Amino acid sequence: MQQAVERLGSLMNDFLLLGRPTASAWTSQPLPALLGGAIDEIEALASSRQVTVAYTGQSLEPVLPVQARRLQVAISNLLRNAVQMSPPGGEVRVGLEIAPDRSSVLLEVRDSGAGFREDEVDRVFEPFFSRRPGGTGLGLAIVRQVVEEEHQGKIRASNHPEGGGLMTIELPIRQDPFVLPQAMIAL
Repeated sequence: MQQAVERLGSLMNDFLLLGRPTASAWTSQPLPALLGGAIDEIEALASSRQVTVAYTGQSLEPVLPVQARRLQVAISNLLRNAVQMSPPGGEVRVGLEIAPDRSSVLLEVRDSGAGFREDEVDRVFEPFFSRRPGGTGLGLAIVRQVVEEEHQGKIRASNHPEGGGLMTIELPIRQDPFVLPQAMIAL
């Protein structure tokens, strides 16, 4: 019964995150700090599943205008999924780098699981699609909403050549700090 209540609570929280208007405050935030907060949020889950989370990114401090709490929730969802898809003793690798053309920041989350089936790759961001027994299918829908609709970024799902699923978030670096994303203007 406790598991059912926890699952229902998680489902209700996901519904609220997906349907909530994006009225969070926009601030300039260093992405490594948001990433560190997201890693801290999933630390207990990773430990209980005997999965390590390794940061393999560049030593950089990209500062972007973001809705910090919403973006941290999205990154936590990606990390949580990666931990859940990795076997005991597995590793989740997290990379952060500036794109070669310096127009965006790339965040990669790679699990050590089986990867995506070809028929799943285009569906993983659909609401209620889940590969995991007991999954709500809303976590990646929330990630897509936060990244693409709220931050005008891109997210892709693929398989890493060495195995495992790979999620890549691309967030634009704005050259003019006074040019606000469309979602910011709507507020």
